[in-house]
Amino acid sequence: MLLSTTGHRWALERTGEADSGTGPHGDTPADSPTDTPAGMLVGQQPRQKAEPLSPWNHNKHSGKIMSKKTQSTLLAITAAAALSFSAAAGAATGAYIQGDIGLGHLKVDDNTKLRVSNVGSKIKDSYKESGFMPRLSAGYELGNGLRVAVDFTHYKDMKESYTSAAGVNQTAGVKSQQPGSVRHHDIDLGGDFTPYVGGRLGVNKLKYSAGCAASGERFSSSQSKTKTGVGLLLGVNYKLSEEMALDAGYRYNHMDKDINAHEFSVGLRYYF
Repeated sequence: MLLSTTGHRWALERTGEADSGTGPHGDTPADSPTDTPAGMLVGQQPRQKAEPLSPWNHNKHSGKIMSKKTQSTLLAITAAAALSFSAAAGAATGAYIQGDIGLGHLKVDDNTKLRVSNVGSKIKDSYKESGFMPRLSAGYELGNGLRVAVDFTHYKDMKESYTSAAGVNQTAGVKSQQPGSVRHHDIDLGGDFTPYVGGRLGVNKLKYSAGCAASGERFSSSQSKTKTGVGLLLGVNYKLSEEMALDAGYRYNHMDKDINAHEFSVGLRYYF
């Protein structure tokens, strides 16, 4: 064995010992710790053999990677669910009741029902009446801005009277009550104010009456009927708390072919 130096490093050059399997004296095994493989620096530790990548090792590492991906996916789903729950918890949902007060303006254009046949005459071409109008409703918020409700509205009785120069006194009147069902669509603007639009289907209970008094005699007639009507509504809600909201709106109700109602109201809604 020759010991040589090149470029400040020591190396071992083996002559025939590598093939003979013995040391310099023939009594040391070739794999003895004192024997250094060719080309290895003095003091350098022998390199360990790399473990072959077996299918088992591959699956083991892949399992770790898949585990991390699965954890990331679960975390993302959990975060999304938490955000959805938080948004749902922040909005008022579920059953509610609401009370409204307002002004109802009724107009009747057909006067044939407001006269006594063959006795009375029309008082005027149309009849109008404005007055106090209470409303009570109960509903349910379905989510996604949709609300459904049933309500009952009582209108002020319409009354008209007229006394002619001949001393004939005539009266006319309309009584109306209106239960109905309503569908609202709330438009979420991301604040406490929420505008809405909606439609209404009502069952209108109407009673027309007319009277005539002349020469000491009095005549009267009346007609009651139930008609299906439709309506449109728009307004705005203001969130007072998680359970309460203030409502201000306008409604148009077509109650019969000759009677319509314009309504302006404010109300308070309470969620259970």
